[in-house]
This record gives sequence, C-alpha cells and structure tokens, in this order.
Amino acid sequence: MPDILSLGEPMWEMSAIPSEPGKYTLGYGGDTANFCVAAARQGASVGYITRVGNDRFGDEMRAMWKREGIDCSQVIVDEQAATGGYFVHHGPDGHEFSYARAGSAASRLSPDDVLRRASLAATPGRATRTRTAAARSGSSRAPS
Repeated sequence: MPDILSLGEPMWEMSAIPSEPGKYTLGYGGDTANFCVAAARQGASVGYITRVGNDRFGDEMRAMWKREGIDCSQVIVDEQAATGGYFVHHGPDGHEFSYARAGSAASRLSPDDVLRRASLAATPGRATRTRTAAARSGSSRAPS
C-alpha cells in the first residue's frame, strides 16, 4: 500500500488560448490529482482513490498517473458516468471557470468505495482511521 493515499475529483481541463479565439488546449487537473503528481515527483509513494468515466479522459488520466508512478489500483472506472471537467477562459479580471462536473464519475464516489480501500482517509481538515484499519489491527473499537 502506498504511504500516501489521496481522495478526490480529477478533471479534464480545456483552457482557452487567448491569442486564438475558439481554440483550447487540453490538460488534466483537479487539486487532489495535482497533489498526487507533485508528491510522486518528489519521490513519495502515492496512491489515488477516485472514480473516472469509461471515456478517453479517464483513460488518459490513468495512463498519465501510471507514467508518474502513482498507484491507480484504487481508481474505479465508472461505466455509468463521465469524467468531469472544466473550461478556463481569460477575462479582464483573470481566469474564469465553467465546470462540467454535475453527475460526474467522481461525484459518485461513495464512503464504501473509500473505506474498503484505505487504512487512513484524509479529507480537507480531517484524517480518520477507517473500519478496515481497525479490523486489520484487531481493535474491537470502530472509529467514529
């Protein structure tokens, strides 16, 4: 198991090219996905818990994470929902974001998807030992 497990929503990104109206560059992001790449590039053992769609975006993300050395064994390919994303436009006040993520594969990630896979679940502001970890350690006390 990796030393670090990240949980979150990866997204495709279409960024407008200001000098070429109507044209975009494709990239991949999402805070937790970016964190995984950054940590792996620093030599950390990293895994990702998420859902992606059974689509080109999900396929390309998983291939990129594998190239970066990220453990993708906990990435679920969702046959019923697409990988979420966003568009970036450049306005007078800076970057403007338009999200296409309602009902995305990652939005369907459930507590069961996480608790079956991790010993420690870290989300913004909280780290929790999971029931799986308690069972592995022989503890009779389930975490709260």
